[in-house]
Amino acid sequence: MSIHDTTNSQSLARRVEVSEDSMPRGENDGRSLLTTMTKEIYMLARLHYDLLNPEKISRVFLKLRCMKHDPVRDRWVWLYEAEAKKLKFKGTYKDIPIERRPIVLGAFFFRNKGEMILDLNSFDRAIKAVVFFDKYLPRKAAKVKDITVLNKFHDGSKGFVPKHQDFFDKGLEAVIDPDGLIDDLRRATSTIEDPIEKANAAYPLMMEGFQKSISEVERMPIHFYEDGISSLKGRLSLREIIAMQHWQGNSDYSLNNVFEQILPLILPSPKPEK
Repeated sequence: MSIHDTTNSQSLARRVEVSEDSMPRGENDGRSLLTTMTKEIYMLARLHYDLLNPEKISRVFLKLRCMKHDPVRDRWVWLYEAEAKKLKFKGTYKDIPIERRPIVLGAFFFRNKGEMILDLNSFDRAIKAVVFFDKYLPRKAAKVKDITVLNKFHDGSKGFVPKHQDFFDKGLEAVIDPDGLIDDLRRATSTIEDPIEKANAAYPLMMEGFQKSISEVERMPIHFYEDGISSLKGRLSLREIIAMQHWQGNSDYSLNNVFEQILPLILPSPKPEK
C-alpha cells in the first residue's frame, strides 16, 4: 500500500481489532473478557520514545513492509505482516480471518518536544514491540524510555472498546519509580552483613510498600538498555495477575498478596545449625 493510498488509509482508520474470550469469571457471570485478534487480553499500553531524529525514523518506517502511513489519523501503523509476521502471540496468524488481515498491532504518533509514542492493545505486544523495534530503529534516532499502562480488564459484552485517549493524557497517571524502593531497601539494610538477616529485614519493608493498591493508570521507566526486557516482563506480569483477580471479583487483591505467595519461594533459606 502506498502511503498516499487514501482508500486503504481510511480502512486502517476504521478498523477495530478485538475479540472476546469465555475464560472463567467467578462472580462476573454474563460478562465477556475483551481480547485481541491474536488472543491476548485487551490491556492498553503506550510506549514513550525520546525522538532524536524524526526524519531518520520516517525513512526507516518507509523501508519496513510491516509499517504503513495513515494520513487520515497522521500516524504510522504497525501491521501483523512481513517482518512482524514472525512474532508469536497466544493466537496464531492463521487464527485471524483472511478478510481481517493484516491486523494493526500498534500505532506510532510523532509528538512535539521530541517524543514519539506507540499505542498497543496488550501488554504482550508492548513487550514484543520494545525488542522488535530496537532491531530497526537506530538508538541515535529514537530510544524507548517509559511505558504507560491501564491495569484493567474490559467487558466485551457491552460493545464498548476502550481507546488510549479515553484513559491516557488525562494527567491522572501515577508515576512509578521502581528504583526508589530498591534504594530505600539498600539504605535500610546497609549495616546488615548476613544475607539471611538482610533479607528478613527487607521483607517487612517490601510488604509495607506493596500493601498499597496500584493505580489504574501508571507510567514507569523501562530501563531496556540497562536491564534488557526481563524487568518489564516481570512488572507487567504482576499487573496482569492483579487485574485478573479484580476481574474475578477479588477487588482488594494487590501486590502485597502476590508477593506473600512468591517471596517465601525466593528468599534464602536459613542454614541448618551445626
